[in-house]
Amino acid sequence: WLMYSLSGGKKENQDHIEQWILHKIINYKKAVTTPDIVIVGHVGGNGKGIIQAIVRLMLPSMLSGKANSKTLNGSFNAIMLGKLIVFFDDQNSKEIPLEVVKQLAGSDTMIFEPKGKDQYEGEKTHSSAWFSQVMPFPLTPAGQEGGVDRRFSIMRTNITFLESLRKHFSDLHGVDITVEDSKDRAEEIVRDYLLNRVCIAAWFKHLQAKHPEVNSSFALKPLHGEDYNYFLNQQSDSLDSVFRDLILPIVQ
Repeated sequence: WLMYSLSGGKKENQDHIEQWILHKIINYKKAVTTPDIVIVGHVGGNGKGIIQAIVRLMLPSMLSGKANSKTLNGSFNAIMLGKLIVFFDDQNSKEIPLEVVKQLAGSDTMIFEPKGKDQYEGEKTHSSAWFSQVMPFPLTPAGQEGGVDRRFSIMRTNITFLESLRKHFSDLHGVDITVEDSKDRAEEIVRDYLLNRVCIAAWFKHLQAKHPEVNSSFALKPLHGEDYNYFLNQQSDSLDSVFRDLILPIVQ
């Protein structure tokens, strides 16, 4: 139910997120060739905080971290050193400069700047998971130069975890539960299952059985599916409107 919410109810998104988690743990040395994921959530409460907690239960605590877009410019970014996964949860962050995004895409080294110490170049070992209310950078259609999004998997969701819980509870039992009741049940589910190490271990084994293709030779390709095209079309419409309303009158 959590994955349904996080993936926006799309199977291609859910499969990709599950494969990404498996791939990061099984093939942890393939950071350079592993795509970063971007999940744009138009609503709050879609489970992004819970999935971060779940991943932290799967990994030793020192191998995952949480950062913000400021650290991408080398500002006290030691939190990213030696990590396998770094979460960026900037709800209302401004658009990230393209030159910064380019450095993220496929680079095997990065500049680290611990607080109060000199900068130095080190190995980039992590992949990033972005959660934002808007696309953090513009997309580039296939075939155009400088495709900064070629290493990012783009997804979106507009389903809250409570909505997912109510839907699936109704599908299973044929009973409609109230919003208040769903909140109580959600707290129980999070406490007893989603943040339970034994349950998480069982879920990991379930993912291995569900996605047997994710092995030591597996290469995960970036997901440019329905949601990628949605944002690309929105972006094109926006550029067209700017040209039509602002530039064309001046040219005329």
